[in-house]
Parts: sequence; structure tokens; C-alpha cells
Amino acid sequence: GLLLSTMGSIIMGAAPSFGVAYVGRLVVSFGASVVWLSVIKVIMGWFRTRDLATMTGLSGSLANLGQIAAATPLALLVMWVGWRMSFVSVGMVSLALALANWFIVRESPAQAGLSPLARYSPEYASQGTAASPSSGLSLARRFRVVFGNKHLWPLFLLASGTYGAYATLFHNWAVVYLMQIYGVQRDFAANFVLIATIGMMVGFPVAGLLSDRILQRRRVPAILFTGLCLTSFLLLALWDGGKPPIGVLYPLSFFMGLGTAAMPITFAVIGDVVQPSVRGLASGVINMGFFVGAAIAQPMFGYILDLGWRGETAEGVRVYPLEAFQQGLLLCCVLVALGFFGALLVRETHRPETP
Repeated sequence: GLLLSTMGSIIMGAAPSFGVAYVGRLVVSFGASVVWLSVIKVIMGWFRTRDLATMTGLSGSLANLGQIAAATPLALLVMWVGWRMSFVSVGMVSLALALANWFIVRESPAQAGLSPLARYSPEYASQGTAASPSSGLSLARRFRVVFGNKHLWPLFLLASGTYGAYATLFHNWAVVYLMQIYGVQRDFAANFVLIATIGMMVGFPVAGLLSDRILQRRRVPAILFTGLCLTSFLLLALWDGGKPPIGVLYPLSFFMGLGTAAMPITFAVIGDVVQPSVRGLASGVINMGFFVGAAIAQPMFGYILDLGWRGETAEGVRVYPLEAFQQGLLLCCVLVALGFFGALLVRETHRPETP
């Protein structure tokens, strides 16, 4: 995946036309899509059940540093060396990481010459979760095992609803909403996206610690964080018709990001309820849920805005009324409510373990 990202970045840096740059971007995305699932698989191989949510949360928090690095630091790099060399430089970083992974990372303690982890309690092992890898399973059989696992579908609902709403607002429409409704400049509006990202970075490891060590539960923290996210979206959508005081947007943005922290818990549950031979596939299915929600909700939000448009434009750009944005925000509320419902259905899987 990192090698593909390296190739795509170099293609973008050397692209002679916009079409070639699109190809490079596609290659980068394809490579990057592999990396997170690989991280989850390695975490499941190296850490006990009691540490899965914590380590997934820490990894997710570090992953969000990329969003911050892609903002101001990348802009400064472009100003310093130009956009082409910026893409090539990022590609060289990916290449260095690929080499480091090849020579350093091992998939499990056994591959590193260490003793295997005593991951499961006898009660848990009796359920077949700790079964042998079963490497002989066909691809079709693996899909049947994953899609037939009833404990995974609440996780899919949680992922698609919660992250779908967050990505729709903060990755697409938050800046437009703030500029048109509050009349602020683009750079000021982008600060709220940064605050939401910080909330997510803080929330991921906190949720992991709550799940693994403090509450020692999966379902309860998932409900707490999705409930916090739902409350924040409802406040934004309903307060003063969708236009709360701008000072309130700071904590709301932070808590919306914080509320997405149920995400690492979903992967910890996968490690609890799925046999080792299909954990990668199961993680991929749940990971797909995050993007399915966003892919559906983002154009729907735009469609709702267009339905409420009253013909007003500014410099050739459509200007939408507050009522249209409120309807779009209510769509986000519905999505988070679905995520909250999924959290209510999550199976409690945390088991005490012997050290």
C-alpha cells in the first residue's frame, strides 16, 4: 500500500496534465486504503483483547495527524519547494515507511521469535473465537463467515452513521456553512474543522482506555460517545434554527469530533467476535461502512441545499439560506441517530484476562 502511495505521489508531482494527476490521486487512494486495515491486523496480532481498543485509538489519533499535516504544513512546503516537489517529497516519506515496515514490522510475536500471546480466557476460547487460523478457507467461505456474523452489522451501522455525518459536515460542508451563514472568511471557518479534528484525536485514545481498562466494557463507551455526538449535532441543527452563537461552535465542533471516538471500539469488538482467519476481511467490511455513510450523505446534503436554494449567487457561487442548511444538518442528525442505534445493539464482548 505504501509503495502504491509512493508511486501515486510521484505521478502527481510529474503529471503533465490534469488527467494524469487524477490517475496519480487514484493510485494514492488505492494504496492508502490498504494501510489502515494492515495496522488493525497487526494490532490484533500483537496485543491482547484488553488492549485492542486502546492501541487502535492511539493509532487512529496518530493517523489524524495526517489531516493536520495536509493543511498548513503542506501549504508551507508548497510555498518553499513548489507543489510538484511537495508531492515527490511526500512520496519519498511513503517509500521510507514502506522500507521500515518491510524490515522491522512482524505480523505477530511468533513471527518475531517471541512467545504467542495468551489472548483469550477459557470461556472465550470455548466459543470458537480463538480457533486456529484455518488458512484453508476459500474466499467464498470467508465472505460467508463474515457476512453471516450477526454481531458485525451493528458495528457497520455505528460506523456508517456516526462517521458519515461527521465526514459530511467537516470534510465537505462546514466551511461553506460558516462562510455563508456567519459571514466569516475561509481561513477562520477552517479553524472549526481543525478543532473537530483535535476532538477526534483526543477522543480516540480516551475511548480506548475507557473500553479496555476503566469501564472494561465495549457497549457502554460506544453508547456514551455516539450519544455525545448525537447531542452535539442536534444542538447545532436546532439551536436558533441552525445558527447557534458562533462562540458555541467551538465546543460543539470539539464534541462532534470527540463523539466519533466509538470508531476504535468497533475494531476492538471485531477482534473479540471474529476468528483470526477472517479478521482482516471483517475489518475491511466495517471500515467500508465509514465511507459508505459518507458517500451517501455528502451528495444528499448537497441535494437538500439545492432544493432550498432561492436563486441567490455571489461571484458565480450559489448562496444557500439558513433553512436549507438546517435541513442538511437534520440529515446528519438522522445519520448519527442510526449510529447511536447501532451502538445500542453492540454485543458486550469485553472479558477479564489473566496477565
